[in-house]
Parts: sequence; structure tokens; C-alpha cells
Amino acid sequence: DTVFKSAPTINNELINKDKPSSAITAARQRLFELLDKNGSEELLGITDFPPERLLYVSLLQSTRLHRKTGTRWSLAAPDKDSDAGVIKVWLELDALLKTDKPVSFTEVISRLAQPPLGVRNGPASIWCVVYLLLNREFCAIFERGSLVLELTSDHMQRMFRSPQTFTFRRFAAV
Repeated sequence: DTVFKSAPTINNELINKDKPSSAITAARQRLFELLDKNGSEELLGITDFPPERLLYVSLLQSTRLHRKTGTRWSLAAPDKDSDAGVIKVWLELDALLKTDKPVSFTEVISRLAQPPLGVRNGPASIWCVVYLLLNREFCAIFERGSLVLELTSDHMQRMFRSPQTFTFRRFAAV
């Protein structure tokens, strides 16, 4: 508790791992596909209880990264009602990406794992992608040095498989 004093609360041991199982890895991919397709719906339109719903509830809904604003559900940055640890993860992502040089996905995940946050790869990878999606106007994503114009499902699969080949950089809002 004293070393990882800023760690967010994650009530899901299936994803709260450095190496999630293949079933959870597949669920993570389906979660992002659902965000893309049904992002404006409550529970992303999920009506039953597949593993991606567990990921959604524990990492997006409970943290308020996906919440209802007006009549629509959408991704949103943490607010005052979000878990304090998730707010600190968000601030760390801001600090990491607002640098003069691109930062690799590997470096981001590694930094989030260090004290005081102690976020494991499973949740860190999901929160990092959500951060990139929310800040797409201000974040440049590169794969092997080439600019990625739109972060697709295929890009995410490759990014999770080979994190060292992707780099990011956030530019100041105008």
C-alpha cells in the first residue's frame, strides 16, 4: 500500500494481470470493436455476460471512462467522481505523451507499472488505448515510424502483440 499508493482500484482479476489469458485478450479485442460500433449505447449494447462485459464494467463503466452524458453514452476523460487512481493514471498518460519525442507503447505500459501507480499490463493497455481514442485530435500514433491516420482493430491487435513497434506523441490543443 505504501509503494503503490496511487494504484487504481480494479475489481477484476481476469484482466488485472501482466499477461492476460488468451480468452481475455480476445475479449479485449471485442471490447474495442464494440466501443467502435456501439459506443453510444449503455453497456455497449451487450445483453448477455461474455468476458468483454466484465472488462467493460470493471475498467470503463465503474471508472466513469464510459458514461452517460445527456441522452448518449460515450467515452470520457475521468472526472471528479472517477476513481482517484484512474485520474492519476490519466495525468501520467498526459505527462508521458506531452514530450518532445515519441514514446513507445512498451514505455507507456512500463511507466504505468512503476510506483506509485503499479498498473499491470492488462488494464494499462486498455486505458492507454481509451486515452488515445479520446485524444485522437491531439495524439499522433506511429507504427514502425509511419503515421497511423486511424487506429483500427487491426492496428490494436498488432499494438498489443508488438508494443515496441508503436509510438505516440501528444500535441498541445490549439
